[in-house]
Amino acid sequence: MLRLVVTGRLHPEIGLVTDWVDTADVLVRLRDRRLRGNAVLTLEEQ
Repeated sequence: MLRLVVTGRLHPEIGLVTDWVDTADVLVRLRDRRLRGNAVLTLEEQ
């Protein structure tokens, strides 16, 4: 997939970037089609 993005053949759309603790809410939003694009869940180093 990375190669497709780099070569311009794939254009991922990021709809949301949020912390992984919001996973349940993000899954509901995806299921209910209230989120356009992909969701990126982040992890903080502690």
